[in-house]
Amino acid sequence: MALLAETDLISVGCNPVPQVAVWAPPPHVANDATFGLGVVAYGANNLVALFDPLEPEHRGVQQTLKGHTGRVNCVRALSTPVTLDEPLARTVALVSGAADKTARVWKLDPVLGIWRCSATLTGPTCPVISVGVLPGPSSTDADLIAVGSTDGTVRLYHRREVPGQWEDRTELVQTIDGGSKYALAIALARLPHSTLPILATGCTDSKIHLYAPQTTTPATDDGSVFTPFTHILALTGHGNWVRSLSFARFDGGPGNDDDDYLMLASGAQDKYIRLWKFVPYRAAFTSTATNATTDKTISDPANVHDDTAELSTEQMLEALQEALGQTGSSVKNYQLTTRLSTKAQLMVVGGGGGDSDNKDSTEALARFAVSIEAVVLGHDDWVHSVQWQPRCAINGTIVQPAGFVSTSADKSMIVWRPDPATGIWISTARVGEMGGMSTLGFFDGMFSPDGRHLLAHGATGAFHMWSAVPNTDITVGEDGDGLEIDVTWTPQFTVSGHTRAVQSLAWDPRARYLVTVSLDQTTRLFAPWQRRKVAGEAPTTHSEGSGATGKLIKSWHEMARPQVHGYDLQCVAFTADYQFVSGADEKVLRAFDAPGTFVESLVAITGDESTPLVTPSGDSIEVKGGDDSSAAAAEPSMGVAVARPVAANLPALGLSNKAVFENDLQTAEAMTDDFLARQYSVGGRGVADTLRNALRIPPLEELRMQHTLWPETDKVYGHGYELISVAATHQTSTPPSRTPAAPIVASCCRSTTDRHAVIRLVDTRRWLEFQHPLPGHTLTVTRLTFSPDNRYLLSVSRDRSWQLSERIQDQSEETSASSSSSEGRRVREPADLSVAPYRPVQHFPKAHARIIWDAAWSPDGQYFATGSRDKNVKIWHQGQPSLNTRGDDNDQSDKHVAWTCVATLKLPEAVTAVDFGPLVQDSSPNAPTYLLAVGQEDGRITLVRSCPPKDTTEVASGPAWEIWTALDDWICPAGFVSQLAWRRTETGRDPITAAETPLQLACSSHDNSVRIFTLRLP
Repeated sequence: MALLAETDLISVGCNPVPQVAVWAPPPHVANDATFGLGVVAYGANNLVALFDPLEPEHRGVQQTLKGHTGRVNCVRALSTPVTLDEPLARTVALVSGAADKTARVWKLDPVLGIWRCSATLTGPTCPVISVGVLPGPSSTDADLIAVGSTDGTVRLYHRREVPGQWEDRTELVQTIDGGSKYALAIALARLPHSTLPILATGCTDSKIHLYAPQTTTPATDDGSVFTPFTHILALTGHGNWVRSLSFARFDGGPGNDDDDYLMLASGAQDKYIRLWKFVPYRAAFTSTATNATTDKTISDPANVHDDTAELSTEQMLEALQEALGQTGSSVKNYQLTTRLSTKAQLMVVGGGGGDSDNKDSTEALARFAVSIEAVVLGHDDWVHSVQWQPRCAINGTIVQPAGFVSTSADKSMIVWRPDPATGIWISTARVGEMGGMSTLGFFDGMFSPDGRHLLAHGATGAFHMWSAVPNTDITVGEDGDGLEIDVTWTPQFTVSGHTRAVQSLAWDPRARYLVTVSLDQTTRLFAPWQRRKVAGEAPTTHSEGSGATGKLIKSWHEMARPQVHGYDLQCVAFTADYQFVSGADEKVLRAFDAPGTFVESLVAITGDESTPLVTPSGDSIEVKGGDDSSAAAAEPSMGVAVARPVAANLPALGLSNKAVFENDLQTAEAMTDDFLARQYSVGGRGVADTLRNALRIPPLEELRMQHTLWPETDKVYGHGYELISVAATHQTSTPPSRTPAAPIVASCCRSTTDRHAVIRLVDTRRWLEFQHPLPGHTLTVTRLTFSPDNRYLLSVSRDRSWQLSERIQDQSEETSASSSSSEGRRVREPADLSVAPYRPVQHFPKAHARIIWDAAWSPDGQYFATGSRDKNVKIWHQGQPSLNTRGDDNDQSDKHVAWTCVATLKLPEAVTAVDFGPLVQDSSPNAPTYLLAVGQEDGRITLVRSCPPKDTTEVASGPAWEIWTALDDWICPAGFVSQLAWRRTETGRDPITAAETPLQLACSSHDNSVRIFTLRLP
């Protein structure tokens, strides 16, 4: 029986660029029950991540597509058209473009149930920044894919599926050279009354360039006839780069084909949205031929152009004043206003496939009039995206809803619709985020395929979702255009993640939640959300709670963001329950304690009633709610009672999270009775009054950004360069007669000399450094780790060596034995900082041939493993007593038990992370099996295990070691594995039964992802 591995959590943030996310309809080979209303695909570093926002179990990202080697800049969905038989479109494939100068096509494998790459489009000489897709007119025709690059070109590809083969057949059919302008946005559509495609590119010259077929060329390699695209028009009007384009085709209905037209929405950095209307030339001049008041009509093709070119700025301003009724006659006002609003322009296309009813040309040319329909202003900053609501089937009719959504750097997303009475485009809904440190706002905004949900992503990597809740009995589609008439958009929680490389992670001492740090300067906390779901109950995000009865559901979510820093974060370690330390590029070690609201929220969300409330000193009491000072005072074993703050606040120009206590909130309430003032001003600290309330469900992104910070309690200085690694002694069981030892924190920094390659030790009672750091290494120490019993401190370095430092004495036990309070209980005395608690006892130079990235201890402390760039994993074990291996042969008093290498395992790639799992006991009487997880530079994760001795001769030498198996490549990261950590409590070191207990392994990677795997051993 093979190892079964599945993902419980994949958290990875969306790349902060436009056009990188799409809500694709359900795949055409999938069951509707599996994908519901489709799947959201978004670029996450060099991955394409997939998740279903409406999944009832809220599992988040289910797969990441690996293949690109550069950042993914754009993702689009190739979908079938909506029909009466298929009221929702079906996704045929996904197309992604990246900085690695390629675009890739992805399809769902119906056999394996995963998405796989079916084609790679090559040709661009610079990063791909935009992609457009257009399905073929029929299932036998080739799909068209347009790829824009920073080399100034737009390349057109044909794509066909080959029966019986997984790979698609693709062919480069045309390269359009745009010169010095880049196509920041690409949109493809088919013109009304025609199968002719039209290509629109939004460029850095602030224009929209239109391309369409003109002449026919011979058949392509796949046998189809391709008509090259020719530049037709350049639509002017925007005053800055055009960032987004979106086509929508409106139908006149049965028997009313003359009303068919095409609309193009464009958004630009000038803060404006422009709507362009494409109508057949025949319909255009029919509607204006009888208009005798205009000075030029569209009946003459020569007059179809932009009349504003004939007017100066002063003339246009005068025309605007006259149009408003200030001066001039009504006839003159109308004439000048017509010029100011820009008349239609003629667009002639054709070449095998045009309108066959057009008798004006022997070459089957088709003429279309392009005019500005509206200029929409509502955003206060760059417009990043515009998207029409998808077509849908309503009451037996295929409808294109008259509405679109736009997003902007002003942190808002707006739904636009034409007013039924005037036809003027107005905003019917405005949603967004408030607060936060980012000024980039939203990038992509989109409707769900059925139009009932809105989705956007911002600079923090998280998605924001709103669902339409009708305010009346009117349902979707009753107004005739497929949009809600009177709705309230209710926010819903959805996926989030880091936006840069994740450097380190750590489980809390009781393995209830996971904390990660990243180069995106945030510390994030992930925990399981446990609740019971009643069978058949509709998924309502805000109504689900742990108190319901039914099926038990567990899903992992980002529950808090304890630290938002101004420097890149590098390392993290827990010192006690609800207390951790983190290190960053600022050279300072910072300590954080959980606020009381978080502790209560953790109990409510995880359903763990045994979770205690722990004071910053490391002592636990029962959760009482509110301020814990009274409970702490009633508990004599706590020593000095310390009240846990309600929350934390980060000052606008500060780097330290300031604690907010209950007294602060009460004082603020006494000062003002204004409800709105209390929401955002608590004693001048800018903390929301809602911080008192414990969460019952995972928080929204707005709440995570501002209201889930942990107070910073201490800072420790001393290092001269950026911090690299930090570790803390474990919480071990102590007899009741002894006071538990205070944790000791070890830290190291980047170094090129032995002067800075020291290990500094910190006493957490007073958060002061011991006077004598541990020497031994000559270059950067890459990892620090304490043995399970805290006897040894193991360090590995870039100098290819490892070093063991042994604990000299337990100072806390000695001092507590002779110190007591007046009430007879033991009091922990401060340690003597002049005496280091550890001393180096063994240094092994050249343990590997290259840098040693990581090291880990076995649960029983009998072995430790080291992993290196030389692709080797080495297992080390205590040998026979010997002299101090630091080279002082004359010192006979410094004897110890040396550690030697007992196994060397060769991996295919550089080893970057190692960690021992729990001891596993099978049904045989053999000794427990050691399990070691190994992360590699390319993202692969391999499992190494010990083998029982084959005969009595091998018993003395210990177990053999072998490379056992590897996790499936498609669930592993796509980059450097920075750290691995098994989910196990620090006190639970007894062997587990493999058949009964699944194991969980957390993984952080430089591909920006955090993953938790569940492994079921055979």
